[in-house]
Amino acid sequence: MTSGTIEASNTGILVLGLALSLFCARVFIGHGGKVVTPLGIWMVMTVLVASYASVVGMDDYRVSDSSIMLAQALTLMQAVGISVFSWGSNEGQVSTLGGWNSSRRVVIVFCWVLLAIAFLMGRGAGVAQVIAESIGFVSIVVMVLALCSNVEIKFFSFSTLLFLSGFLFYVFYLHSGTGRLRVAALAFAILMILSLRFQTWFLKLVILAGVPLGLLFFAWYRIQFIESTIGSAEGRTGLESLTDPFITFAYFLDLNANGMFSFSGFKNLLTPIAFLLPAGWEIPEAFGYQIVEIWRPESYGTGYSAAATVVGEWYWMGGELAVFISIPILGGFVRILGKVYAKSISGFEVSPYKTCSLLIVLLLGSSLGDLVWGGIHTFTYRSVVRIFIAAFIVLAISLLTSVWNKKIGHTNLKVSMGEL
Repeated sequence: MTSGTIEASNTGILVLGLALSLFCARVFIGHGGKVVTPLGIWMVMTVLVASYASVVGMDDYRVSDSSIMLAQALTLMQAVGISVFSWGSNEGQVSTLGGWNSSRRVVIVFCWVLLAIAFLMGRGAGVAQVIAESIGFVSIVVMVLALCSNVEIKFFSFSTLLFLSGFLFYVFYLHSGTGRLRVAALAFAILMILSLRFQTWFLKLVILAGVPLGLLFFAWYRIQFIESTIGSAEGRTGLESLTDPFITFAYFLDLNANGMFSFSGFKNLLTPIAFLLPAGWEIPEAFGYQIVEIWRPESYGTGYSAAATVVGEWYWMGGELAVFISIPILGGFVRILGKVYAKSISGFEVSPYKTCSLLIVLLLGSSLGDLVWGGIHTFTYRSVVRIFIAAFIVLAISLLTSVWNKKIGHTNLKVSMGEL
């Protein structure tokens, strides 16, 4: 390949990457008005997982420039389609967040107790570590929701310092060091709640401006983890796990162009519920384990898993046609999240059903990065644990606040009788 051809290819990648980034930024700013929405989070994660990764991929010898540009085009097509399907949801009409008045302190104290329990559980490994991280995650989301339900809260105040402390506690004491999108999801959940309380354009602009800082933090965080567990991180950027999924997707395109790729079919959609299906059904391994066989064959069967973005997952199942089919499915899902998000805010504190609905939307919406990055299986398994824990916490809070409010009511009655 001549230098002129290389330069033209690089220019094409940069132009497509810029177009994808500008489109995603436009959707993030415009959708939902001053409120951060699930669709907006999808767009921010697309910039990180696809736009940034495609620029990095220009120097990656494992894939061709033409496959990177085709991967960019398919990602842009899906992003545009999902935006069209989701745009009609009415997040911009939501009321300002309020609620949990007399029982707010009870909720906050309960959340810190759960954080302490999660910290003690987190010293273990395996399932205990996963549950501990999920308890910590949901507890912080509930705490932020309780703090921001105070109509008198200021953007810079003791309350914001309190939940910032909770966030840092999760990052440095509860998070295992792997799966950094869990940290991103928690940050997104907090930002969604803040946008509901303050409803200012400033917050959205800060989020966009903070994307490069987020990349720097993720890189530093990963390098620290590698050096503390494996040893030297020489030659590593710390962002390989963020950029590799897009490169893996581009690799699929190269293989298909050379007649070395076969589509897997739509049974992959059943992998999250494989344990519920009859034993005779031939359900493939989760997508992340399947692709290791062609991406890193030396690690196949060792328990190592990879990712290839949500667009790559659908391409793996049925090529460009499957990517097109994914648009109404994923777009419809994001649209439903947006509508429930808007309807659950008003009066959420007086209805356990609405509280649980709002929490579920916050947990699913903030975790869309898992879907954009790793596909359906990763998203489902990380979200389901949090949702079950959220349901338990809502039930516990309903009981606690009921007892607390009765106590307050009884005290007020005694005071009134005393005055008489």
